[in-house]
Amino acid sequence: MRRPLCHDAGVPTHVALLRGVNNLGGNKVAMAALREVVTSLGVGLGVRARAVVLSRGELADCVRDNPYPGQTDPKLLHAVFLPEVPGPSLAAWLADAERQVRAKGSRDQVRVRGRSVYLHTPDGYPRSELRRVLARAGGPTSARVAGTARNWATVSRLLELCGPSP
Repeated sequence: MRRPLCHDAGVPTHVALLRGVNNLGGNKVAMAALREVVTSLGVGLGVRARAVVLSRGELADCVRDNPYPGQTDPKLLHAVFLPEVPGPSLAAWLADAERQVRAKGSRDQVRVRGRSVYLHTPDGYPRSELRRVLARAGGPTSARVAGTARNWATVSRLLELCGPSP
């Protein structure tokens, strides 16, 4: 039986999320090759990518603190994991970004809790204007802030792979 990559009995569990790999057409890495590299803990991905590392507890907190628990379609809710807890300036930036896209008719919403930015896109993530705004300079998925987004199905599955809380 294959053990989850993030679980090791007696050791705190962590998940490493690579930023900018296999997303929207760039930095493609075959998943089989990525699994092999991660499993062996070797070096040589061939892709330069930053990573956000979360403990199992931080991932569980993200799921518990979800401000959109009524959203049943996991493709319409994303968590952007940040490398560190953001200061108040990011929360203000996000509120302004949400106001801008809502003025154009968007129904997208964004909330910050801890190191997680929750992005609710009721009209779909690929069409989300707010998603595009978040990638601009200063946004949570910009190169400067270096957050990495995952849809809610992936967030839930990662927590499941980490196993029960110790």
